[in-house]
Amino acid sequence: MPRLTYFNGRGRAEIIRLMMAECGMDFEDMRINSREELKPIRDSGVLPFGQIPCLELEDLGVLVQSVSIVRLLARLNHYYGNDPVLDYKADMIVDGIQDLGHKYGAAAFATDDNKKASLLETFKAETLPTWLGYFQNILRTNNQASPDVPGYITGPDFTYADIVLFDLLDRTWATEALPAFEDLLGYKERVANRPNITAYLQRRPQTSW
Repeated sequence: MPRLTYFNGRGRAEIIRLMMAECGMDFEDMRINSREELKPIRDSGVLPFGQIPCLELEDLGVLVQSVSIVRLLARLNHYYGNDPVLDYKADMIVDGIQDLGHKYGAAAFATDDNKKASLLETFKAETLPTWLGYFQNILRTNNQASPDVPGYITGPDFTYADIVLFDLLDRTWATEALPAFEDLLGYKERVANRPNITAYLQRRPQTSW
């Protein structure tokens, strides 16, 4: 059985958990609670960059880097790799999500408390609404051929980009801004209502982050 190792939180592992859930994969969700618990894993030399999450697959060994893992799982399960243009759209969207995540991290993890408060205020008031607007516009553009049929972020087909965008929209710091983006709200609900995603969300442990 695949084994995913990460801290006891969503963080960088959640998109992997969501992707495996969507693919119908059973997996061991190994959650560690401290960096002391990480040390023997790191010291073993199995982590190419000394970081988690890592996913152990029987035929492939230890895999690292969240988005790379998700892309592989998506490719193996036909959510990616079938159409170069569609793949580009998915990759472009995921790169944009990562850009937004970096902007949030720069604010949330600023070491100067006074600067941190100001950066977070600017992020919530300006940066986040702007970028949610970008994603909503992409959603509309990619589904304009069939406006009466609710679709996904690249169009009618569900891809790994939907997993990554759903995870973003499900973060506490993003959900507060969502009511102003009706199309994204409906989109998030569509993804959450996919049977395997619903089942995972129902059993997902409650964590502080």
